[in-house]
Amino acid sequence: MGVKCLQHIGRYRLGWLLLAAHMACAAMVVAEMPTFNELGCTEAVISSPFDRAVASRPFFFNYSSAVAKSLVAIDLPALMAGELILPTNSLITFSYVDFSWIRAFTYLETTSIQWFAIGCLVNFFGQGLAKKRRAHLPTREI
Repeated sequence: MGVKCLQHIGRYRLGWLLLAAHMACAAMVVAEMPTFNELGCTEAVISSPFDRAVASRPFFFNYSSAVAKSLVAIDLPALMAGELILPTNSLITFSYVDFSWIRAFTYLETTSIQWFAIGCLVNFFGQGLAKKRRAHLPTREI
C-alpha cells in the first residue's frame, strides 16, 4: 500500500516542479536577509503585520525585495496556517533566535505542502480533462 501511494505521488511532476521553484525562491529570500549580527539599524522602522524573525534573520516586509513581497503574498494561506500551528503556548520556552528557526521550518513545511498540493491538483485535473478530450475525438477507421 505505501509503495503504491509513493508511486502515485511521484507521477505528479507539476507538484514537484512547483515545490522546487518555491524552495529556490524561499532560499533566495532568506539568503538576502541580514542576520541579527549584521543588522545595524538604529533608525525608526515602519512596521507591518508581516514583520517576523525567520531563521535568525529579521524580516521587514516594507523593506524587502519584490520577490520577497510576492512570495509572502502568494504564500499567505500557508503562512497563516503556519502561525496557527506554532508552539506559542507550550511548556517549553524558546529563545527569540530558537523560535525564529522553529518559525522558519514551520513556514517551510506549510508552504511546501501548499505548492505541492496545488501542483498535484492542477496535474490531476489536467489529466482528467485530457482523458475527456481524447474520448470525444473522432476515431478513424482504416
